[in-house]
Amino acid sequence: MSRKISFIYSGIEMGSPVERAYSRLIQVFQVAGEDCERVFDRDDSFPTGFKELQRLRRQDAVVFANVWQILKYSILFVGARARLVFWVQGLVAEESFLKRRSTIRFLILKLIEKICFVIVDDYIFVSKYMMEYYLKGDSKGRRRGIVVPCVSDLVPDRNIRRRKHSFCYVGGMALWQRFDVIVQIMNKVVGECERAKFYVATREIDKCMEILSRLGSPGLVSRTEIVSLKTDKEISEFLSGMEFGFLIRDDNEINNVASPIKLAEYLSCGVRVIMTSAVRSYIDVLGDAAFVTSIDAFRVAEVVDSGMDLSDAAERAMMRHRAIFSLDSAAAEVAALFVEKSSVETRV
Repeated sequence: MSRKISFIYSGIEMGSPVERAYSRLIQVFQVAGEDCERVFDRDDSFPTGFKELQRLRRQDAVVFANVWQILKYSILFVGARARLVFWVQGLVAEESFLKRRSTIRFLILKLIEKICFVIVDDYIFVSKYMMEYYLKGDSKGRRRGIVVPCVSDLVPDRNIRRRKHSFCYVGGMALWQRFDVIVQIMNKVVGECERAKFYVATREIDKCMEILSRLGSPGLVSRTEIVSLKTDKEISEFLSGMEFGFLIRDDNEINNVASPIKLAEYLSCGVRVIMTSAVRSYIDVLGDAAFVTSIDAFRVAEVVDSGMDLSDAAERAMMRHRAIFSLDSAAAEVAALFVEKSSVETRV
C-alpha cells in the first residue's frame, strides 16, 4: 500500500537546478510506489485553509527542501501524524562561507541547521559520506536517514556515433567547477594524443573562451568546439557522442559530501568520467567507468590507451549508472525511510 507524501515547494524557483533536482527526487518516490504531491504557496499563505492543513497533518510524510521551509512551516505540524523529512542537498553554512567569507553568517547558519535537524524526524541525504557527516554524533540511532543520490533521467541516443578520443565538459564556468584545471589537463591530452578533441557545452560561452585563450595551448584552442545547450534532449545527444567527460573538484567538505548531477548524466549516456577524489562516496564504486586523478598525476596514455573497446566501455558506464544513479536504483532506498514506522507516531 502506497504512502501519502507531500513535497513543499515554498520559495523554490520553478525551472531552477534545485527545482529540477527536487522533481527528480519526487520521481524516485513515485517509482518506489508512493503517492506524491507538490504543495505550493498560494497568496503567500501556507496552506490556505484549516481543512487543507488538517489533510497535510494526516499525511504519512511531509518533505522540506531547505532550512527556511522548516523554520517557517514546521510549527504547523506539532503533534501531527505526518513525519517531517528534510532533503539535505549540501552544507549550507560551509557553502555560504565559501562565497561570502563571513564568520558571523556561517555561525548563524550552523545554528539554524542544527535547530532544523532537531525539529525534523528523518533525512534524505545525497551521499553516504554526507549521511556519515551529519549523523556521526547520533550513536543511538535516534534519527533515520536514507541516501538518494542525484539521479539522471537522460536517455542516450544510440544512433549517434561515439567519437574516439573525444573529451567533453558540460556545465558552468564558476570557479568551483575548476574549468581552469580541466583546460590544463586538456593541454596535456592534445600534446600527446593528436586525435584528441575537446567539446564544451556551456551557457557561459564568453567566460569559457576567456579561460581557454588565457590558459589553453594553441593546439588545444584549435581542437576545441564550444556549444550552448538548452534541453535534456540536446544534452543527451551531445553526451552520446563523447568518450570522456570531466568532473574536477577541490578536496573540501562541500565536495566530499556532494552527489554531482554531472556525474550521473555522464554515466547515463555512456561517458567515462575523469574526476578527482573529492567526491568521496562514489569514487570507489565506479570501477573502470571512471579515472580518478589530479592535474599532477594525470597520465594521458592511461586514459586514451586503456585497451577497452569504445562501445563496451560506454555500456559499462551505463551499467554503473543503472546500478547507482538511476530512478530504479534510488527508489530501492525509499522503503528504508518507513521501516518500523508503520504505526502512527506523534511528536510531543
